[in-house]
Amino acid sequence: LLYFPYTPEGIVVPGAPPRNFKESKPEQYILSLINYRGPGSLSRVLIERGWATRLEAKLTEESGDLCEASDDLAAFKIEIRLTRNFCEASGERAVDSELELFFHFLHLMRREGSDLERFTTLANEKRAQWDEAPGDDAEKIVESLFHFPPPRTMSGPSLLDKWSPEDISFMLDRVLTPDNIIAIVASKTLFSEKSRTQKQWKTEQWYKIVYRGTNISSELKARWRSPPAVDKRLKLPGPNPFTAGEMVKIKGKGEGDTSPKRSLYKLTHRFVELIVQRSYYDVSGAVLVVLTLPELGSGSREQFMVDLYIKLITDRMDETTYMASKTGI
Repeated sequence: LLYFPYTPEGIVVPGAPPRNFKESKPEQYILSLINYRGPGSLSRVLIERGWATRLEAKLTEESGDLCEASDDLAAFKIEIRLTRNFCEASGERAVDSELELFFHFLHLMRREGSDLERFTTLANEKRAQWDEAPGDDAEKIVESLFHFPPPRTMSGPSLLDKWSPEDISFMLDRVLTPDNIIAIVASKTLFSEKSRTQKQWKTEQWYKIVYRGTNISSELKARWRSPPAVDKRLKLPGPNPFTAGEMVKIKGKGEGDTSPKRSLYKLTHRFVELIVQRSYYDVSGAVLVVLTLPELGSGSREQFMVDLYIKLITDRMDETTYMASKTGI
């Protein structure tokens, strides 16, 4: 587990005014790149090397965890599940190798800069997923008033309305750095029996878990901060060509559409029109996508192709959702 803590209310740098990220939400853009699973992604390279089976990044202010006791602290949380074979073969060096590749990816993000088209794609996805229903947490609504006056009190915390490449660069340079990392390693096979007998290891009093705390060496920090070269297999994703280029909210006209419990959006992309319907009281929070495509009812093959198309739109086309090798492609 990798944690990069920061204060969402603003980061203070000596000699400069506080940077507040409530409007621009640069962490959402950064998370979308780290969580990308397509060709050249950090996740794909880790899996192809046999180093890891899974990578997931999120904010702890959304999931509790490390910062749940503090209203003024949040953190990037990156969970990487290393493979048993890699841990047994590399030992403690496995952690250093995985961290080095992670910082290679961050360096690539800094070098290539942020992309407006991809930000727009992400903003459209957030708008389609957002509900206009009154929230069930009055305290959060009141808190939102301090940052987003009406009529944006409800939508402000969720939607991406401000494009700020400066804030994205600031977050990469000040928060996601080797000097601001807390790394937690849990493994039964990574550490040898011999190493666990050394003095720096302690035994936790309640569950008798053996643990230790160490500092990352200045040599490693310097190498991660400015890598001499970035792994050539790493690549940033471009804008999703299957995402709608236009998104318009539909006013309710037909039967059922005028219900105050639903939001309808029309997403136009080439020859396909998608109607995205959001229900305020849908516990699963799923998005219902209706395709108005003439070929949809002409056979099972066409329905299967439409299903693949939806996966492309939502950036979910990978080996898990569609095993192309099994179909001979």
